[in-house]
Amino acid sequence: MIRFFKFFAFVALILFLVVFNLMAIHNFKVLSSDMIYGDGRAKEIFIGLRCGIFRIPDNELTVMHDGNGRIAGDFAQVYFPSVVQQDDFYSKQSGDPFQRQSRYAPMVHLIYKYTLCKLSYGWASWWHLVIQVLFFYISIGVALIVFKRKSYIPLALLFSNAIIFATPVGMSFIERGQFSLFVAMAYLWLLLGIYQKRHIFFVFAAICTFFKWTSIPFVFVVMLIWLISEIKQKNNLKPLLYLMATYVLTFLALLLMGFPYLTPFLKGLLDQESSFHATSLSLSLIMNRATAKLLPLVLIFIGYLFIKSNRSKSFLDHYLVWTAFGFILVTYPTKAFDYSTPCLLGFLPFFVAKQAEKIQFFFSLEDENSFFLHPFDLFLFFGLLFFLSVYDYLSHQLPLPDHTFQVWTYIICFALFCLRAIWWLNLDSKKG
Repeated sequence: MIRFFKFFAFVALILFLVVFNLMAIHNFKVLSSDMIYGDGRAKEIFIGLRCGIFRIPDNELTVMHDGNGRIAGDFAQVYFPSVVQQDDFYSKQSGDPFQRQSRYAPMVHLIYKYTLCKLSYGWASWWHLVIQVLFFYISIGVALIVFKRKSYIPLALLFSNAIIFATPVGMSFIERGQFSLFVAMAYLWLLLGIYQKRHIFFVFAAICTFFKWTSIPFVFVVMLIWLISEIKQKNNLKPLLYLMATYVLTFLALLLMGFPYLTPFLKGLLDQESSFHATSLSLSLIMNRATAKLLPLVLIFIGYLFIKSNRSKSFLDHYLVWTAFGFILVTYPTKAFDYSTPCLLGFLPFFVAKQAEKIQFFFSLEDENSFFLHPFDLFLFFGLLFFLSVYDYLSHQLPLPDHTFQVWTYIICFALFCLRAIWWLNLDSKKG
């Protein structure tokens, strides 16, 4: 019976990877065509888009840069203000066809102004997504090589490809021209830097954080817990502080390069977080805004309790806790949308690395009665991530609740991973 169940699960997993990656190839092809040429082929993608199709309207500026009728509408608030020769990227007259005030740092605009903005809008938005995805896949590969698990790189990439290019939420991240994978890379490089104690990894983490500031709460929480844990264990703090300084100085250097534009940029961010109406997946939909903004302090306390409960583990061995924090922090911004879900893929290499032996056992199809020899946490992580990525599609087929319930699903995911971490702590204490 166990052998049959294992064989069935094995076949189901292989079919899932094959089918969804074939879908991913098709979806990438039609979305690329629509992104570059505006030919309407986005409607041919499988399963459907989470947020519908958001096309750029016709005006003199969009026609001049071949942006009219194209998708990747959120990239427009970076591209058009950057391509227009103005001093202010943060006014409604900056050039964005939807008159949105940019929420991206000044240096992001300046980098794009002198690179991708030299191309027409369609090609610029396509390269923006392709480069982002390629850097993310390279980051996964580097992480698994560091963990001496390079044979698992194809599996991790197939999992990631299925989420990014074959689910409604992943495809909406592509269709909107978003920056979500920079958040995933910020998480990945930060945790890898803590594990390896290498300055270059903190530089990469800071650069990725700078491109997408929604990763800052997670970075703040994890780095502060790391500092507290080192103080508590009375370790030498100099190496840790040097690494933190590398991150902070890299971030500040990028920020100060855009000094003339900092005031309107920071004012816009503060206005958004203090006065804008909560949208879609924001924690502020189910609680007072001020209470929701205290979430990082709550997470610091929870993280400290886990570190205190088991000092024998290395900092990175608490990856279930950091993943739990990642799930809940998807809901932290006031304007939060579920196409931010792909940022959680940044934790995938740590699940693969930590459960490599169990993955090997699973694919070997050996007969074994022990339930604990299955990569349960990896399948839990990917199963929840996949469910959240297809939730909107399911909500059209089944009587599922609205966005408020969706916020609760992320809270439930947070609770599940915290409970799994507690279970492992109890198991280790019994072994001890």
